[in-house]
Amino acid sequence: MENTGLIFVYGTLKVGGFYSKYFDQDRLSSVKGYIIGELYDLGNFPALVLRGENKVFGEIHEYSNFRTITKIMDRVEGYSEDDIDNSLYVRKTTKATTKDGETVDVLVYEIGGKIMKEVERLGSGLKIKSGIWDI
Repeated sequence: MENTGLIFVYGTLKVGGFYSKYFDQDRLSSVKGYIIGELYDLGNFPALVLRGENKVFGEIHEYSNFRTITKIMDRVEGYSEDDIDNSLYVRKTTKATTKDGETVDVLVYEIGGKIMKEVERLGSGLKIKSGIWDI
Protein backbone atom coordinates (compact mmCIF):
# COMPACT_ATOMS: atom_id res chain seq x y z
CA MET A 1 0.00 0.00 0.00
CA GLU A 2 1.26 3.45 -0.91
CA ASN A 3 2.22 5.69 2.01
CA THR A 4 0.24 8.81 1.00
CA GLY A 5 -2.65 10.67 2.58
CA LEU A 6 -4.66 13.89 2.78
CA ILE A 7 -4.54 16.60 5.43
CA PHE A 8 -6.71 19.72 5.52
CA VAL A 9 -4.72 22.78 6.65
CA TYR A 10 -6.19 26.18 7.47
CA GLY A 11 -3.44 28.17 9.20
CA THR A 12 0.32 28.09 9.61
CA LEU A 13 0.62 24.82 7.63
CA LYS A 14 -0.84 26.34 4.44
CA VAL A 15 1.57 26.83 1.53
CA GLY A 16 3.63 29.88 2.48
CA GLY A 17 2.66 29.61 6.15
CA PHE A 18 5.16 29.61 9.02
CA TYR A 19 5.44 25.78 9.26
CA SER A 20 4.89 25.01 5.58
CA LYS A 21 8.61 24.78 4.78
CA TYR A 22 8.98 21.68 6.95
CA PHE A 23 6.58 19.77 4.72
CA ASP A 24 7.29 21.18 1.25
CA GLN A 25 9.45 18.27 0.08
CA ASP A 26 6.78 15.67 0.88
CA ARG A 27 3.74 17.63 -0.37
CA LEU A 28 2.52 16.03 -3.60
CA SER A 29 -0.33 18.47 -4.20
CA SER A 30 -2.31 21.32 -2.70
CA VAL A 31 -5.93 22.02 -3.63
CA LYS A 32 -8.14 24.79 -2.25
CA GLY A 33 -11.15 23.57 -0.33
CA TYR A 34 -13.20 23.87 2.83
CA ILE A 35 -14.55 21.96 5.80
CA ILE A 36 -17.50 22.71 8.06
CA GLY A 37 -16.65 24.25 11.41
CA GLU A 38 -15.81 27.45 13.27
CA LEU A 39 -12.49 29.29 13.02
CA TYR A 40 -11.08 31.47 15.82
CA ASP A 41 -8.20 33.93 16.00
CA LEU A 42 -5.74 33.10 18.78
CA GLY A 43 -3.18 35.72 17.77
CA ASN A 44 -0.27 33.93 16.11
CA PHE A 45 -2.37 31.01 14.91
CA PRO A 46 -6.00 29.98 14.37
CA ALA A 47 -8.15 27.48 16.23
CA LEU A 48 -10.66 25.20 14.51
CA VAL A 49 -13.75 23.76 16.16
CA LEU A 50 -15.52 21.04 14.16
CA ARG A 51 -19.13 22.07 14.69
CA GLY A 52 -21.66 24.47 13.28
CA GLU A 53 -22.52 25.14 9.67
CA ASN A 54 -19.87 27.64 8.58
CA LYS A 55 -17.22 26.98 5.98
CA VAL A 56 -13.58 27.07 7.02
CA PHE A 57 -11.41 27.62 3.97
CA GLY A 58 -7.96 26.16 3.53
CA GLU A 59 -5.97 23.68 1.51
CA ILE A 60 -6.16 19.93 1.06
CA HIS A 61 -2.62 18.63 0.93
CA GLU A 62 -1.60 15.20 -0.28
CA TYR A 63 1.66 13.97 1.23
CA SER A 64 4.10 11.19 0.54
CA ASN A 65 5.73 9.60 3.61
CA PHE A 66 2.35 10.09 5.28
CA ARG A 67 3.09 8.24 8.52
CA THR A 68 6.23 10.30 9.08
CA ILE A 69 4.48 13.55 8.11
CA THR A 70 1.65 12.98 10.59
CA LYS A 71 4.15 12.26 13.38
CA ILE A 72 5.97 15.52 12.64
CA MET A 73 2.69 17.46 12.37
CA ASP A 74 1.57 15.95 15.68
CA ARG A 75 4.63 17.54 17.31
CA VAL A 76 4.09 20.89 15.55
CA GLU A 77 0.43 20.91 16.62
CA GLY A 78 1.10 19.77 20.19
CA TYR A 79 -0.87 16.54 19.78
CA SER A 80 -0.13 13.45 21.83
CA GLU A 81 -2.15 10.26 21.39
CA ASP A 82 -1.10 9.32 24.91
CA ASP A 83 -2.29 12.61 26.44
CA ILE A 84 -5.24 13.84 24.39
CA ASP A 85 -6.71 15.82 27.31
CA ASN A 86 -3.62 18.03 27.48
CA SER A 87 -2.95 18.28 23.74
CA LEU A 88 -2.99 21.74 22.15
CA TYR A 89 -4.68 20.26 19.06
CA VAL A 90 -6.34 16.90 18.48
CA ARG A 91 -5.99 15.02 15.18
CA LYS A 92 -9.36 14.05 13.72
CA THR A 93 -10.82 12.72 10.48
CA THR A 94 -13.50 14.70 8.68
CA LYS A 95 -14.86 15.46 5.22
CA ALA A 96 -13.46 18.25 3.06
CA THR A 97 -14.84 19.64 -0.16
CA THR A 98 -12.45 20.64 -2.93
CA LYS A 99 -12.87 23.80 -5.03
CA ASP A 100 -14.31 21.48 -7.72
CA GLY A 101 -16.98 20.08 -5.37
CA GLU A 102 -15.38 16.68 -4.71
CA THR A 103 -15.76 15.39 -1.14
CA VAL A 104 -12.74 13.63 0.38
CA ASP A 105 -11.75 12.23 3.78
CA VAL A 106 -8.96 14.23 5.42
CA LEU A 107 -7.07 14.49 8.66
CA VAL A 108 -7.39 17.85 10.40
CA TYR A 109 -6.20 19.33 13.69
CA GLU A 110 -8.97 20.67 15.94
CA ILE A 111 -8.16 22.79 18.99
CA GLY A 112 -7.80 20.69 22.15
CA GLY A 113 -10.35 20.49 24.94
CA LYS A 114 -8.84 22.84 27.52
CA ILE A 115 -8.20 25.63 25.04
CA MET A 116 -11.50 24.95 23.30
CA LYS A 117 -13.29 25.73 26.58
CA GLU A 118 -11.45 29.06 26.77
CA VAL A 119 -12.25 29.84 23.12
CA GLU A 120 -15.92 29.07 23.78
CA ARG A 121 -15.86 31.26 26.90
CA LEU A 122 -14.42 34.23 24.97
CA GLY A 123 -16.85 33.51 22.18
CA SER A 124 -17.66 35.50 19.12
CA GLY A 125 -14.99 38.15 19.69
CA LEU A 126 -12.41 35.65 18.48
CA LYS A 127 -14.48 34.13 15.68
CA ILE A 128 -13.21 34.59 12.12
CA LYS A 129 -16.52 35.02 10.32
CA SER A 130 -14.99 34.77 6.84
CA GLY A 131 -13.61 31.31 7.66
CA ILE A 132 -10.23 32.36 6.24
CA TRP A 133 -6.96 32.63 8.17
CA ASP A 134 -4.64 34.97 6.30
CA ILE A 135 -1.00 33.93 6.39
